[in-house]
Amino acid sequence: MRWVTVEHQDILGSWALERIAWASRSDSGRNTWGPFTAIGLIDETQILAAVIYNDFYEVGCSIHIAAVPGRQWMTRALLKAAFTYPFIQLGYQRLTGYVPAKNWEARRLDEHLGFKQEGLLRQMLPDDDVILYGMLRNECRFIKHGQTINTPSARSVSNCGRADIGESAERSLSRGAESHEHLWANGKPNL
Repeated sequence: MRWVTVEHQDILGSWALERIAWASRSDSGRNTWGPFTAIGLIDETQILAAVIYNDFYEVGCSIHIAAVPGRQWMTRALLKAAFTYPFIQLGYQRLTGYVPAKNWEARRLDEHLGFKQEGLLRQMLPDDDVILYGMLRNECRFIKHGQTINTPSARSVSNCGRADIGESAERSLSRGAESHEHLWANGKPNL
């Protein structure tokens, strides 16, 4: 069984960082996301995917997706949670993604999800360019349009780092997590 979770933010963040470290920033010699929020997909034995939100600003944030190879992680529940959180709960207008130009699989994924190519950051990486992708709220097919939980005027941008996902959202995202506490012995996945 697989389920979406917002539990164990640091573990999800570290797991994603190992897979897409180029997107992180250096802080005192170690890589970090800076202030971030994570939504993960797990099963009984492992993390399958993590969606990381960082670089929060008034109308949006950056999004990064790390996953195990294959498509078993792309569930409706994860996609709904991944886009409901920034667009509905936080009331953001846009998401921004960065993908190395040579990473054709990630580019196809972003485009399949509905992101639009908006620019090219030349020589952003030592051996590659980075493509800038964006998605506007009204372009997202994974949310119900017209639904609003929060709006930019109702929240402070300074509260966006490690944003509170809300009690009702957390309950629905972590559905079933209570019965699977054995996966997270000593604060780490028991894999």
